[in-house]
Parts: sequence; C-alpha cells; structure tokens
Amino acid sequence: MIEIDGALGEGGGQILRTSIALSIISGEPVKIYNIRKNRPKGGGLRPQHITAINALKEISNSRTENVFEGSKEITFYPGKPKPGKYSFNIGTAGSISLVLQAILPAISKIDGLFDIHLIGGTDVAWSPPIDYLDHVLFPVLRRMGISIQLELKKRGYYPKGGGEVFIKVKGTSEIKQINAIYRPDIVYISGISHATNLPKHIAERQAKSAKEILMTAGYTNVNFKIEHNISKEFRGLGSGICIWANSQELVAIGGDALGSKGKRAEVVGQEAAEKIIESLETKMAFDYHVGDMLIPFLALAKDTSKIGVSKITNHLTTNITIVRKLLGTDISLKKENGATIIIVKRK
Repeated sequence: MIEIDGALGEGGGQILRTSIALSIISGEPVKIYNIRKNRPKGGGLRPQHITAINALKEISNSRTENVFEGSKEITFYPGKPKPGKYSFNIGTAGSISLVLQAILPAISKIDGLFDIHLIGGTDVAWSPPIDYLDHVLFPVLRRMGISIQLELKKRGYYPKGGGEVFIKVKGTSEIKQINAIYRPDIVYISGISHATNLPKHIAERQAKSAKEILMTAGYTNVNFKIEHNISKEFRGLGSGICIWANSQELVAIGGDALGSKGKRAEVVGQEAAEKIIESLETKMAFDYHVGDMLIPFLALAKDTSKIGVSKITNHLTTNITIVRKLLGTDISLKKENGATIIIVKRK
C-alpha cells in the first residue's frame, strides 16, 4: 500500500483526486492522510470529494474505508473500471469539473463506452467552469486518442447547484504523446458568456467588455456566444464567461471569470480577457491550468511528451509528485529559451 500525505504541495483536493485515479491505473491501494490539511474550515472531505471517490469506487468496483464528510484519512483498494451507464449527484454546488478530473484519467485507457450523468455545480468558484473543460482540455485529450463528448443540460451555480452534465468517454489502449512547446498563430478567439435567471444584458455586457479588451490587445477576430436562460428548471441564478484560443495547430489556452453579487458585468469580462491574454503573451502552447490537468494523461502516453506551459504552479508540481510516486514516471521541468517545458517519459 502506498501512503500519501494530503498536506504536500498545494495541500488541497487535487492530491486526493489524482491519487485515487492513479491507484486504479496502477492497481496499488492507497492511504491518504491529512486530507486537505491546508484548506480552511478544518480540511477533510467535502461533498464533491466524496462524490468523486464514490464515483470511482462504483465505476471500478473498488473498496473504500473512512469515506464521510470531514474525514481526514481514507483508504482506497482499487478494482478495474467497467464501461456502462452511471449517474452521480454531488447534492450541493460542488464542482462537476473537479469530479471529472478524478474520473477521466482512471478510465482513459479503457476501450469501452462510459456514459456518465453528473449533477452539481458547473460554474463555481475555485474550479474550472465546465466550458473550460469542454473547449480547452477535451480537444487535447481527443488529440491523444481519448473520445469525449459532453452535453451541458443545465448550469448550476453556488449555492444551489442543480447543474446537469452528460458525458460519453471511450478510452484507448495507446494514448498518444503530445509535443507542443510554443503556441502557434491564433486564428481566432471564441467564448461563451452566460446569465441564468438574470437579465440578458449581463451576459451581453460581459462579452462586450472582454471583446474590447482582446481587440485592444491585438486579437481582432473575436466571437462570443450569448447564452441566456430564464426558467424555474434552474435552481439558482448566476453568470460567467469562458474564453478560448483557436488555431489550426495544437493550442490549449483559456480564461474565465464568474459573476457575483455587486460585481459589475464589465469586470467579469475584463478578468477573463486578462487571464487569457496573460497566457497568450507567454507564447507557450498551454496555459497553466490545462498544464497541470494533463500530467496524469501524459504519464500514460506510449512515448515521451514535451509541452510548454505559461507558468509553474503548486497544482502542477503537486500533480507531478503524485504521478511520480504512484506510476514511477520520469517527469522533469526545464527552462529553454525563456520557455517552461514539461518533459514526461513513461517507464
């Protein structure tokens, strides 16, 4: 059994998600202690973490110990993932995207269809919005040979949640490596600006603000989809925006921001635009968020991968530490001509 200190690195839920996913891949049981020790309110498991653990448990017919809200130590005995239809309800506005971060690596090498229904938060703080996964991460995974289709049925915001996502995933026994350091020329920039149970002009103003800032920065081909919903079917209300770069070659760069009470729509658009511009100006092919999400998949690729990321974060180095510990993968970081490069060699 491999023991993992949940306080290492960024000390959050990512340690838990990556460790359990890789436990299934490696077949090694794991004990994780000091879970989320560096987080407020005493750390321990929250509903979204429990959903992720139970989802992986059900999908792989695994066994667990001490999985309850607030638990600071769990043990996971992995089984083997079985394709099929599954449904999981976080029960709160806990992030659907973070639950998917746990599930996807574990099933990425299984040649069978996983049809998964998730209920929870699609656009919530401290996690990537579902649009970011769909338009920034998933295109890269498809390049690696993993088939992913996502349908966003309903958005869910804090505190009521109730968002619904349907995702179909078919893995591959031979995940392809990625070699992309510097970003190619950006052909155009796309985005989705959404408002639910709020006036439509909020979504429009978010998009207008973001577009003006991007065009001022020299990105003149910018198009946004405006998504507006007024319905009792949605439990709550909220707004947000997600932006991503498009190219004829491989690029994975995005920016996003959420609305909140008292926060002007123009500020929301500005935050998202400034995030993507910051990553674009580094000239790297990948932004730092997608960089850390890709580490487990790159570790499973058949050959060596080299990617350039906009910067090194605690999330990235934490994921690298866990992958090294559970899979024994040779992962190195280096600077080359001003670029931050991640080199992942599968043993």
